[in-house]
Amino acid sequence: MTISGDIDIELTKALISKYFSEIPSGKNIRRTKFPPEPDIGMEIRNTIYDNVQLPAIIQAYYIPAMGSDDYYAVNMLSSLLSTGQSFKMQITSVDTKTKIKKKVFNTDIKK
Repeated sequence: MTISGDIDIELTKALISKYFSEIPSGKNIRRTKFPPEPDIGMEIRNTIYDNVQLPAIIQAYYIPAMGSDDYYAVNMLSSLLSTGQSFKMQITSVDTKTKIKKKVFNTDIKK
């Protein structure tokens, strides 16, 4: 549970106790610890042909682990290039005059 704002802490604790104390705690979550992925050491390319409405080109790159100094730099660069008014990773196709967007997704899969 998350509570935020300009609150009276004692009153809030009393209300939480009143409304939620009878609800039993859930079971502990067993978290799976995955072994680190080995370094690939080379570029891997794969082409998949399928009957889809919108063709896509997807590129993926490893980024530094979440919490490291380099992670925050890469995350900021990702935001700069892919969102907001200064969206740099958007081009217009000369042939069709349609927007082609490139999106950067940050996933912390390598820890």
